[in-house]
Amino acid sequence: MSGIGEEVIEHELNVDPEVSLGKQKKRNFSIEKYEAIAARFIKEAHYPEWLSNEVLVKKSNGKWRMCVDFTNFNKCCSKDSFPLPRIDLIVDAMVGHKMLSFMDSYSGYNQIKMKKTDQEKTTFITDWGLYCYKVMPFSLKNAGATYQRLVNKMFKNQIRRSMEVYVDDLLVKSRELDQHIKDLREAFQSAIGKFPLFYGVRERNRSKSRETQSNNGDEVAHKLERSTKTGRQDCSSEQVCIL
Repeated sequence: MSGIGEEVIEHELNVDPEVSLGKQKKRNFSIEKYEAIAARFIKEAHYPEWLSNEVLVKKSNGKWRMCVDFTNFNKCCSKDSFPLPRIDLIVDAMVGHKMLSFMDSYSGYNQIKMKKTDQEKTTFITDWGLYCYKVMPFSLKNAGATYQRLVNKMFKNQIRRSMEVYVDDLLVKSRELDQHIKDLREAFQSAIGKFPLFYGVRERNRSKSRETQSNNGDEVAHKLERSTKTGRQDCSSEQVCIL
């Protein structure tokens, strides 16, 4: 996964220089099977000034998400005051729209790269050594503000008009079906054409174990339009929009 280029956005850690460096002691942590789900997102660290502990959190689907306890480190970072949208205003903005499409970003935070000079500040301890993040992890302070900056930039021409965005949760809204297809196409083209964040529609057929993926905004919109025109959805397959 290539992620967002540094020229578009990257996450920078604004650490208070007056705060003494912090290294957590390693916690006793064991699990039968360690799933290196962050293998593409981390690298070995050699001379870190900060150390944090890893935490594996079991998700609702039974898979494991690797998180890091940045509690001590986050206390030393200044708060990013970039405003997040008010949820009540987003709800009010949905009134009167017959068509609503809700989308969730795929590995959203991990699409944003860490500033190279800040990567080793995210170092965490494992039984196999020290590792740090090459991409922005979920539990860093101000990560939400950085991601909000990205989606505001990505969908600036649609926000308030045909879209609402709250960090990695996206809503496309329209008053009629025909317009909704156009609004979805515009959103897909913005994401796919301008930023490498959108990975398209992934179609899974459970009975045939087949999976295909599209990276073309027009093709994504066409698939959705075709599904709506038939008036029915085959329960043996699903279409997943991955941002």
